[in-house]
Amino acid sequence: MCRVSLNLSAQQLQDPELSSRFGHWLAGRQIDGSQIHIEITESTLLNSNSTMLDNLDRFTRDGIALWLDDFGTGYSGLRHLRELPVAGLKIDKSFVDRLESDLDDFRIVSAITAMACSLGLKIVAEGVETEAQMQMLSQLGCTTLQGYLIGRPAPLDSLQQTWASQPIS
Repeated sequence: MCRVSLNLSAQQLQDPELSSRFGHWLAGRQIDGSQIHIEITESTLLNSNSTMLDNLDRFTRDGIALWLDDFGTGYSGLRHLRELPVAGLKIDKSFVDRLESDLDDFRIVSAITAMACSLGLKIVAEGVETEAQMQMLSQLGCTTLQGYLIGRPAPLDSLQQTWASQPIS
């Protein structure tokens, strides 16, 4: 199944009609919510209010997965993992960049991965550019990767041709 990830800002999440309009938009196009991931940063949650939390709740009721983007770089309020319907974490590229050369970053990635696994969360590492990074992340239990090693940005028509010719797993 192909999924689309959308990054939403705190300002967008303050719109009381956002989740309703988005739900109608999906329904009108017969798109299942499970094909959508909403990504928000931890810092977005710092000033969360009832409108934002209502939007996030509506998204998850519609089957849309909530992911914390750039995990570990902002205010890592672990209570968010307990109180919000978070489906996954994205390890920030800054940790992946130094994974091979900085023991502290290696330990941080290891801890994030272990925590996510113990909480039943999915995990993605951002900015994977080398085979060594890929192997280290795999050994730590992170097998879903993003970055230039996996694929470079491409025009939509090129991606459509690739998707049409290869099964997506």
